[in-house]
Amino acid sequence: IAQQAKAKKPFYLQISHYAVHVSLQSRAKTLERTKKRLATTHPKLHQRTIDFAAMVEDLDIGVGMILDEVEKQGIKDNTYIIFTSDNGGFSYANTRGQNTPLKGGKRWTYEGGIRVPFVVQGPKIKAGTYCNQVIVNWDFLPTFYDLVGGTEPLSKDLKLDGGSFRAY
Repeated sequence: IAQQAKAKKPFYLQISHYAVHVSLQSRAKTLERTKKRLATTHPKLHQRTIDFAAMVEDLDIGVGMILDEVEKQGIKDNTYIIFTSDNGGFSYANTRGQNTPLKGGKRWTYEGGIRVPFVVQGPKIKAGTYCNQVIVNWDFLPTFYDLVGGTEPLSKDLKLDGGSFRAY
């Protein structure tokens, strides 16, 4: 980020955290802090839930480091940051699972398997705004092309299913 900002070159950076997948891993100090915090508020939590919470906290810290660096480099006003996931959470058969109140989970086409977090920060996006538009990951390429000012039609050979969500 610092190198590209210093060179004043546009760039694309994709960071694909392994969190929140199994195996559940976090830094030792995060796990200890999470255990202590949850012991007072939720003393009967299963260890896997505590491990998951610590892993999510480490993910949050990592995303925060990226946001801080974008701010530090002075490129926040012309940088889009997109946070999303690939699929819904794991849901145990015949139980309420982790996706309640949504039905299903990973490997299912019910909402619990396909509804995921999708957050965008960037120029002309007012903090706290919300949109009900359905967006899927194959919309990214046409959107990024649109955001960088692409005017020529994307190659007809690509036969893309997605479309730009810039207007939303």
